[in-house]
Amino acid sequence: MPPMPIRDHQPTVTLRAPVGGENLLAGGLYDVTWSATGTVDHYRLKLSTDSGATFPTTVVDPLGPSPLHWT
Repeated sequence: MPPMPIRDHQPTVTLRAPVGGENLLAGGLYDVTWSATGTVDHYRLKLSTDSGATFPTTVVDPLGPSPLHWT
């Protein structure tokens, strides 16, 4: 029997906090948490100031594959 082909599955990342719609003050400290399924080698945390239409500001890149929490 031939080996099964390896499928390249995209990971799924779900933002847990903040959930959207919050008004965060500049200079404040905020916890960002998420969960992930699949293999993730790094994260890129980006900021939207227009309700998710665009994400022009990179907050941190790269953020390693392990914590699922960033302050």
